[in-house]
Amino acid sequence: MAEPICSVCKGQKYIGTAPNAQVCPVCGGTGKEFDAGVTWDLTLDFTINANAVGVGAQITLIDNRPFRMVYAKASSTGVFTFTMTDASSQRNMFGGLSTAAAGTQTAAMHRDNFFGTAQLPYRLVTPYVFNKQVLFSLTDLSGAQNRIFIALGGVLLSQ
Repeated sequence: MAEPICSVCKGQKYIGTAPNAQVCPVCGGTGKEFDAGVTWDLTLDFTINANAVGVGAQITLIDNRPFRMVYAKASSTGVFTFTMTDASSQRNMFGGLSTAAAGTQTAAMHRDNFFGTAQLPYRLVTPYVFNKQVLFSLTDLSGAQNRIFIALGGVLLSQ
């Protein structure tokens, strides 16, 4: 399905005539209609056992619609580390760093270094678009059963 053209510049990418033409302020010069989407939170609520390592979890997107993640927040009863991967591109959100001590190909992020709270969520500098699923691998550091609630906030886009 073709993307709709911008209703302001009619796909021309600019408005006005030379020498006063300027980039279309609505589409930003793409010529395509901006998809504002619907404000949405993707949530994950689950419990992992004490000292559990590499517990998998996933968030599947609604009707396979793309999701533009803008912020992340979490709460838990204990501390944990995690990796977050875009299932459609297999992109590790933390750069795929290696840690020789752990013997893994991707470095896990400590929850305090990424997630914010409901009052102060972590805001991504550049929003990221997920197309299929968000995959998590979690490791408990608390030594006790750990209930984890993760919310990725952003915009549910059209197809």
